[in-house]
Amino acid sequence: MKAIAANLTSIFFLLVLFVVAGCDKNENENTGNVLFYTNAQAMLNCGPFDVEIYIDGSLEGIIEKPVTQESENVDCSLGNNEFVLIIEKPEGEYEFTAKLTCSENEEYRGEFTVKEDSCSVVFIDLVIDNSQSQTFDYNFIYMVLLEDDLTDTIIKQEYAIEDDRVLAEKFTNYNNPQYNHIHSFEYDENGRILKEMRGDLTFMSVEWDGNTARVYNRIEDCIGEFNFDNSMRLESYNRSGDIYLNYDEAGNIIAAASNAGTFVEYLDYDYSLVNPLSLINSITILRMDYMPHFENVFKTEKVYPYEGDDYSVPLSFYEYSWTINSDGLIETITDEKTMIYLQKFEYK
Repeated sequence: MKAIAANLTSIFFLLVLFVVAGCDKNENENTGNVLFYTNAQAMLNCGPFDVEIYIDGSLEGIIEKPVTQESENVDCSLGNNEFVLIIEKPEGEYEFTAKLTCSENEEYRGEFTVKEDSCSVVFIDLVIDNSQSQTFDYNFIYMVLLEDDLTDTIIKQEYAIEDDRVLAEKFTNYNNPQYNHIHSFEYDENGRILKEMRGDLTFMSVEWDGNTARVYNRIEDCIGEFNFDNSMRLESYNRSGDIYLNYDEAGNIIAAASNAGTFVEYLDYDYSLVNPLSLINSITILRMDYMPHFENVFKTEKVYPYEGDDYSVPLSFYEYSWTINSDGLIETITDEKTMIYLQKFEYK
């Protein structure tokens, strides 16, 4: 009997240890939150109903009411309410499905990332089709990573390119997955961009008048005008002021000027290396900030004082460097301007 009692005592203590160990593991696990909200009920107009949120196939909770304005009742610090669903998860990447109970077929699929002590926000927007069902052959990938942690991808943009035209762009924002989307593009018979589409919705449209292109947003406000020469090289544009581009004999931009004068120069080009983002040149006027109209890569960006003739602000010189892959193409770019980020490129 003493032996049996001793064995039972040992088993009891082992069980306690397992429970304690299990508790310690849960307490030490890094977790964050994800907040879901939607305009589903308001947009589908099929009567009151719930939106069920499944993560990796398991039902995690229900959104009871739609948010009709993006700022309404959407705050991770306020906790769960009938407009939002907040779920705590361990750090990692997840897939989710939103099932709309007034329809047997309506589903919205997406992805999100959870980081420690943070709150990711997912907006299930039925005004715009998230187009996850569309399939494209993405053969060029552009990523922005943290330079001191190359496992931390900030954004990823995948492009389907055919005959020098971008057919589609898949955008993934790992910190703000509510901005994830797939866009497709339409061109005229001369290969000039006409539309940027998100599902069946026209997201941007372009009107051409000779060599001048005017870009309109989805509410038909003109947001930019772009002027090309006869060889379709961008000469000037206006988004919130006139910008004029100066080129060298090799066709690379060496300076940009406003009506007040030159405000930036691009120096020390390596003419043997193609600017990776020139692969998306067909959508230049929709992605100006990515500088796809630059053919090669430069090593130095010389930025002039911002305040007109106020030279109390000194000139700034930003240096760029890159690495090359086995095919002689640029694989990564770092620079002194963004400091903490690294750009990475993949070609398929």
